[in-house]
Amino acid sequence: MPRRAAAASHPDSPVLFPAEAAAYLRVVAEKTLERWRVNPPKGGGPRYVKAGGSIGYLREELDRWLRVHQRRTTSDDQSERGMVEEGA
Repeated sequence: MPRRAAAASHPDSPVLFPAEAAAYLRVVAEKTLERWRVNPPKGGGPRYVKAGGSIGYLREELDRWLRVHQRRTTSDDQSERGMVEEGA
């Protein structure tokens, strides 16, 4: 299936296209986000929106996902990180 070139979101939009979401996160490549939508990792990738064949990520969801994946040390595990509740 051919990929559409994604236009840039409006600067005030709460929704980011995948390339913008990857740039916003700065720690995950666009290709990784795509792979996670098909085959989510154990901890899950950020939730996304699909509407009319387009994929988008809410900025607030990207921020939540980053908070959930914070660590103090490389040996931190999920139980030590003070996980943010899914609905938060």
